[in-house]
Amino acid sequence: MQKSNVSVAVATAFALAGGIATASAQSTTTTTTTTTVSPEQETTIYRTITREPVAVQPPPLDWAPSVGIEVPAQVQLYNMPNTVEVPSVRSDRYTVVNGHVVLVDPGTRRVVRIIER
Repeated sequence: MQKSNVSVAVATAFALAGGIATASAQSTTTTTTTTTVSPEQETTIYRTITREPVAVQPPPLDWAPSVGIEVPAQVQLYNMPNTVEVPSVRSDRYTVVNGHVVLVDPGTRRVVRIIER
């Protein structure tokens, strides 16, 4: 009888540990919003932004942009130029890193798209 109680206790402990691991994984999951942008629109966005006369500051050496990650506070974000004729990115902000245009959600400061040309 004691072996049965121990087995139940061990099984319960594993089940609880599995639930905790699942809960932990869920609490760290992030969701990013992505917009549908055609290759032609990407080209338009890239050309327009890289022609803008802004002094883009280099990002911290230990940060590289990737979709879904947060942009450090010291990275300057710029308003989307009015001349970008792509409505789905109008509310985004941007920066330029190593020649890549990085589109950022202004509310979360998370990267939503990287445009390379």
